[in-house]
Amino acid sequence: MLIVIFFPEHANELYIIWFKVESLEEVKKAIHVGVDAIIIQGREAGGHDALISLLPKVVDLVRDRDIPLIAVGGILDARGYVSTLALGAQGICLGTRFLATEESHAHPAYKRKVVEYDATEYADVSGCARWPDAPHLVLHTPFFNDCKYIPADQNEAGQPVIGRAIIHDRKIEIRGLAGTVPNATTTGDIESVVVYAGQSVGLILWNERDVLCSIPACSCETKKEIACYVETQKTMKFLMGLNDSYATVRSNTFPLEPLPTVSKAYSLVLYHERQTTPPKILGHISSAHFRDGRVTPLIFVVNEKRLLRLNKVVLQKATKS
Repeated sequence: MLIVIFFPEHANELYIIWFKVESLEEVKKAIHVGVDAIIIQGREAGGHDALISLLPKVVDLVRDRDIPLIAVGGILDARGYVSTLALGAQGICLGTRFLATEESHAHPAYKRKVVEYDATEYADVSGCARWPDAPHLVLHTPFFNDCKYIPADQNEAGQPVIGRAIIHDRKIEIRGLAGTVPNATTTGDIESVVVYAGQSVGLILWNERDVLCSIPACSCETKKEIACYVETQKTMKFLMGLNDSYATVRSNTFPLEPLPTVSKAYSLVLYHERQTTPPKILGHISSAHFRDGRVTPLIFVVNEKRLLRLNKVVLQKATKS
């Protein structure tokens, strides 16, 4: 795919040409035509090769040329960004990451599916009339499962109209097996419209509670499950951060159903402290455990040197008082 960015406000009519590639052969073509930047699309976003193996090959190929490389595919957060930088990219491009945001123009049902589903699979049925021999990553919806049994020679041509939408200020009809993405204006049989998503969709499911709560079509039950999962992860992180002297608290708390909140887990730790810690020290611990509305585990750290230093500070404060 060739992308040309034109800046008409510049007197010299500045153009920036980007070329999206999915293989080394396409990279060679991009270099030959003299592009300004190359977008490397990995299999995680619908390309041919996995980004983790394709990107280093491209880096080696353009090593002596001043061509920025932008990575695409399966990148959702800072971890993905840092990993692509380590592989040699100069930037990233995100798509699926923003599908479920409030600002997204995707249809509410589309957003809901991005939240509810956690896997994608290649499909070569939907949109095959527009992109022959180019499979796409789609969600495992019931419609996708039905499509798997449709003969390969069938496409949207001749299929019945299942919906309508406004795209680029133009009213269009959506036929069965079409590759049209459902946007906010789409009406009709939304369940039978293709739902594209990259492999990062599984991370979006639990990654950002604030983003997910902005989805109008997200059911209350789904929101509750997400909130419960987020709180559970916080509690587990807190418990795993306790040193070995609190192994009893950890082993007694993990089996609880449901797992208590961080605040309740901290209360269990304080109860344990009351059985083993002098009152003066306990007072300093209790007064410091909440800062800015967040739990501050003053002495509950993994690093033993850090633990000893903090305990020493607490003892000094207790002695002075």
